[in-house]
Amino acid sequence: MSKILARSPYWINATAANLVNASIELWVYDGERIQDRPNTPSYTIASTVTDTPNNVYWDISDLVKDFIDTKYYHNVDKAAVWVDYRITTVTDTGTTQGSIQTGDYAVYGYSYYEEGYNFAPTNGCLIDNDIIYKLEDNDVSIPLAKKLFKDISFFNGDELVHSLVNDTPSDWTGSEEQIEYFGIGGETPFLYSNFQQRIYYKGGTFETNKCIEAFLDEEEIYPVTKVVISSYDSSVPLRTITVESISECKYTPYKIIFRNKYGAKQELWFFKASRLSMEVQREQYQGNTIKDYRVGNISSHRNVDFYTTSKETLTINSGFVPEEFNEVFKQLMLSEQVWIDYKQQVLPINVSNQTIDYKTKLNNKLINYTIDVEFSFNTTNNVR
Repeated sequence: MSKILARSPYWINATAANLVNASIELWVYDGERIQDRPNTPSYTIASTVTDTPNNVYWDISDLVKDFIDTKYYHNVDKAAVWVDYRITTVTDTGTTQGSIQTGDYAVYGYSYYEEGYNFAPTNGCLIDNDIIYKLEDNDVSIPLAKKLFKDISFFNGDELVHSLVNDTPSDWTGSEEQIEYFGIGGETPFLYSNFQQRIYYKGGTFETNKCIEAFLDEEEIYPVTKVVISSYDSSVPLRTITVESISECKYTPYKIIFRNKYGAKQELWFFKASRLSMEVQREQYQGNTIKDYRVGNISSHRNVDFYTTSKETLTINSGFVPEEFNEVFKQLMLSEQVWIDYKQQVLPINVSNQTIDYKTKLNNKLINYTIDVEFSFNTTNNVR
């Protein structure tokens, strides 16, 4: 089983003694592995041996990338597809058809140049930062690879709140099951992270009244402050992620969601000053107002606006973050799918910045990032 990062090249090769040519049949599909595989291959590619004796290579990344559904879904992530293939080789002595290879899956991620050829991540945790900031009493989620993580534990200080062991990762056979999001804070019931859920988890009975409700609205009780994740690959170190809740009473915080290098949705809060602006574009023509003008009506437009459109841009500031967040903002800049939690709606945006200066404690002392994002739609509804 390999995890294919479809935004970077992924090569499959055919090799045989005295190879003349080879072909590959490629099935790319979602749903249940093997069971939902279509009868007809998505692609069939035939190639002859060129500069490398007895070998033929195919880069399948662009082919599978078109099948990945990268849209935002609230409760599930569909951004994974199965990739099955079969190779047929032709040599001087005859034709050999191999068996269908199954179990590989592709996500809308990428690797860095330094990570090398056909890089396939083996870490179960799908973010690179070891600290998460979230707005107090709000959710944030940690994405995990269902096939790769071994267990996850949630702590309030040193007290274990909840844990889950991924005993049989091979049982996850649905393409939508390859990335799982574990929520922290707010009202996520799975983690028992608020007061009421904590009582139920401990086997108690919760009786509410207006005073308790008012208190719980003001206080975050028993928050998750630490998450520990292990992977099935023994060479992958244990991940300990610190969770810090931030109280912000002056500015309006915004949560950005972006698809990171591992193909998973990652959340990033911006806590400080923001600025909303709008750019308007319009065309004009010169109207004929002579009839109105002759009768004394001077209120008719001589220069008439039409096709008036506008887009809004939001400038947001992260607040002070550690130096390790350079990698987070790098992946945000490289992301092709970005959303914002804006006025209780998740809306599509595009990052407008073309450059980013990586900041360090030595040079910048306190590190704050300013990002310009443009809403990915016109202000006036012109969807037709």
